[in-house]
Amino acid sequence: MYVISKTEKGRNQQYKIENVLLEYMQTRLFEDITVVDLCEKAGVTRRIFYRHYSNKLGTLQALLDHRVGEFVKAQEKFDRIRLVAVLGFMKEQDELLSAIIKNGFSELFLERLLVYVLENDHLKMKLGYHDIKDGYSVLYFNLSGLMGLVINWHRNGYDKSIEELAELIVRLMAKPITE
Repeated sequence: MYVISKTEKGRNQQYKIENVLLEYMQTRLFEDITVVDLCEKAGVTRRIFYRHYSNKLGTLQALLDHRVGEFVKAQEKFDRIRLVAVLGFMKEQDELLSAIIKNGFSELFLERLLVYVLENDHLKMKLGYHDIKDGYSVLYFNLSGLMGLVINWHRNGYDKSIEELAELIVRLMAKPITE
């Protein structure tokens, strides 16, 4: 759990702590990173850390939520033009993707993305999931498929251009599953 600071100074401290966590996760496993490590590198006291986060996992959840928020802002509607923008954004998040994959947090990232969308009624309407029967299942299916493709693309060294991957996704989305 975490609390978003109401002050600019507090938000800056959170930003530093979250980015330190991401930096450490590039070279170390999540379980080997301590709150003391985060505080020392971010230049904050443990008291400040615990003002914002209940524990180290809360820091990771905040980091993912903030990046998910950026991701969702990049994708208000699923179409080819916006898809290219979303894929470009995801490619820019290479360090985050590496850290998530290395530490086995792909499912947590997907969960945070789902929570973000489901808690935002305006966003659900824009994405078209507000009136779909079993909307959660449809949303989970679509987002997990998209994230799976992005993670595979990352693991393969971005072997396709953004435009090629967008075209593949558009073809997959247009094709019935039974074919």
